[in-house]
Amino acid sequence: VGMDEEAKQVASEIRPLIKQIEAQQKRHLTMAAQGNSKFQLQKANMKSMHLSMDFKYAAIKSLRHAGMDEEAKQVASEIRPLMKQIEAQHKRHFLTMAAQGNESPAIANLKSMHTSLMSKYFAIKSLRGAGMDEEAKEVASEIRPLMKEIEKIEMELKKTQPGVQLP
Repeated sequence: VGMDEEAKQVASEIRPLIKQIEAQQKRHLTMAAQGNSKFQLQKANMKSMHLSMDFKYAAIKSLRHAGMDEEAKQVASEIRPLMKQIEAQHKRHFLTMAAQGNESPAIANLKSMHTSLMSKYFAIKSLRGAGMDEEAKEVASEIRPLMKEIEKIEMELKKTQPGVQLP
């Protein structure tokens, strides 16, 4: 068996292993949050999604390295839906914080937007890593409008609440 074949054999074990790890860590985080507030469950769920994004990125790099480009693209195709999930979950989380009075609605919104920015960055990195440049460009096209919105809110906050701590 050549080294390339061996690399592909090892790489073929990556996706099932990642699915197993994701399921296990989601169970672990959910169990750890059991009996706690909805807020704690939200946090556990968010952590789980961030770890999934990291695992998928590692899988893409490993699969590409083994020359398994199609498999890397299959993993990468899961990135954008996960990015959307992360953004929605964080938005809910920050809205909950604002509703509980732990955060001003404007700051909660800003934090949610910052999270969106970071998840878009990771999605682009993963998609580019899988050679999916067109999809990466589609995600990248969402960044400038988001940045402008963040800047607008920050400017407004600085005007209306001088000295406010921005995220």
